[in-house]
Amino acid sequence: MTNGELGVLAKSFNDMGQAIKQREIGLERAKEEWERTFDAISDIITIQDREFRITLANQATCNFLDLRRDEIQGQFCYKLFHNISMPCLGCPTLKTLEDNKTHSAEVVCDRQQEKRNLLFCSSPIFDDEERCIGIVYSAKDLTETKELEIRLQQAQKMEAIGTLAGGIAHDFNNILTPILGYSEMLMDALPEGSQERADEEQVVKAANRAKELVKQILTFSRQTEQERNPVQVHLVIKEALKLMRSSMPANIEIKSSITVGCCQVLADPTQIHQVLMNLCTNAYHAMRESGGVLTVSLSEVDIAPEDYAENIGLQSGRYLRLLVSDTGHGMDKVLVNKIFDPYFTTKKKGEGTGVGLSVVHGIVKSHQGQITVYSEPGHGTEFHVYLPCVEYSQESLVEQQEIPQGQQEKVLVVDDEEAIVQLLGNILRKLCYVVITKSSSTAALETFRDGYQDIDLVVTDMSMPGLSGAELAVELLKIKPGLPIILCTGFSEVIDEEKARAVGFKGFLLKPVLKRQLALVAREALESI
Repeated sequence: MTNGELGVLAKSFNDMGQAIKQREIGLERAKEEWERTFDAISDIITIQDREFRITLANQATCNFLDLRRDEIQGQFCYKLFHNISMPCLGCPTLKTLEDNKTHSAEVVCDRQQEKRNLLFCSSPIFDDEERCIGIVYSAKDLTETKELEIRLQQAQKMEAIGTLAGGIAHDFNNILTPILGYSEMLMDALPEGSQERADEEQVVKAANRAKELVKQILTFSRQTEQERNPVQVHLVIKEALKLMRSSMPANIEIKSSITVGCCQVLADPTQIHQVLMNLCTNAYHAMRESGGVLTVSLSEVDIAPEDYAENIGLQSGRYLRLLVSDTGHGMDKVLVNKIFDPYFTTKKKGEGTGVGLSVVHGIVKSHQGQITVYSEPGHGTEFHVYLPCVEYSQESLVEQQEIPQGQQEKVLVVDDEEAIVQLLGNILRKLCYVVITKSSSTAALETFRDGYQDIDLVVTDMSMPGLSGAELAVELLKIKPGLPIILCTGFSEVIDEEKARAVGFKGFLLKPVLKRQLALVAREALESI
């Protein structure tokens, strides 16, 4: 072989070597790229042999198991994921090995004292002869998805409760209206200081409590906004404690330290009642097995500027502090940090929804207040609620209590409930109005057409057969534009006071109607002309 031929041959070998080297570099780059892609996948992925030994695992697997890659490789998957000595029942890999098809199963794993819902998927790996030589085993963590599903189900339940609450409120308020109205009228007719008047006052008090209960249900279902006025919280607490004492078991002692004459807060008394009841119920659940002491106290405190940054998280000023404590099992810091989360509960299934404390937190924050909790395992729990004090004028309160009288104006009252229409008519007559009552909206419309010139005011129910209150108002205003009309309803999902005034109503009343409310709204509507 000549030198030239040797040179050509050497060049060929050199080119071949370069090609092999470039191919090796390409393969190495492809391998690195595949490994980076493999590790970038957020789902747990392992490659296993036919005996369930893991031959390769991605970074997500290492993170989930909290192990290094070399600690995972060669281990049985069922040992690592479930800490058992054989393939788990329903394992998708068993089915894949039987029919060479992809299978999946949802499994609960215990990892670091926490249950995780995983969707395992098993797919076969084939060689050139279509024989299964291994398994690609992947797992997607569904824990957060499951939690969201549970929250969605709870939200749907709450929505259903809200719808039910609306229907109950409408019917219950219609029932309460004559009870409360006639009780007020009867009490006014009885002499001051008599036993009969005192008895009737208890009926009015009970009816008002039922009225507030309906408002509380609607507030809980987020279907109504509550008015806020200066409230003497110590009276609300004393009333709530009477209820708690009658419902608490004998092994739980209730102690109270209520400072009378504390400042008032701008609040809705029903919501304050709800805060206390939820906190006391929470304390009861912590002590119901072994008993203990429930302590409720109320006092005024001054929050200094330095307290804002270091302790409570409130602006400086004067606050009312409500303390509710128990001697129950207490909580560690992990639980303390979660108790105000919606739907979080430590109670057994069926004993609680996990919304009580989150509702308390929401109410307190909406009142520009703050709630703090102090607890240790075995040493009970303390809740501190801070609400800002407000000043009010005693003179303005007296002015609010005055009941304005009518001036013989003619009023048309419409309601399909005979008891209610008669009650409203009687109240207005005692307030010096001339009253026409109708228990049918269509009959009321005909009456109005015949004598609309003399009618100065209309009070109508919302939900009635035939024409609704809103539809009746439209027809009346066609006949007599500018006519003052008051809408009265037990509950409505489609209209509230703001919407009622926006469409032309001059007043809005929510049943059960009190004499003072009716007098004020009627006078305001007539004077708005």
